[in-house]
Amino acid sequence: MRKTILLLFLISSFMLTAQQFDKKLNGFRSQIVRSLKEYNEIPKNEVDSLQFKYLYSRKLATVNSKIVYYEFGRMTDHGYKFLAICNDGKLTIFPSTDFDAEFFKIISPLENVNIRKIDFFELFKTIKGIYDYNANPPWDRFK
Repeated sequence: MRKTILLLFLISSFMLTAQQFDKKLNGFRSQIVRSLKEYNEIPKNEVDSLQFKYLYSRKLATVNSKIVYYEFGRMTDHGYKFLAICNDGKLTIFPSTDFDAEFFKIISPLENVNIRKIDFFELFKTIKGIYDYNANPPWDRFK
């Protein structure tokens, strides 16, 4: 019985930490919710402060102290994923619908940066995965 309780505690605490929103993104709450409303992920008449608690984020890569790539979205089984880049204290959020059209904006923060410790293949494979997910979302497969 104790092992079961311990196992459930460990799983639930892992899930809680896995779903948290990155503290660096807290300052961009209103921008993030506005973008999600603009991209029709959140109904326009919803209260922003209530929507923020249902968001998750995942850090894809930290390039240097100023450039961080994130994936974020809503914690639902039918929500899209979005790419965001925090660069010099500014957050750029992509609709994540057309990889080819947004590619140059995605790589532009890396233009004048000397980077040696990042696996660009894995980063762009993950980013492309966000776009592929949005192009063929799992909830549309069973229609």
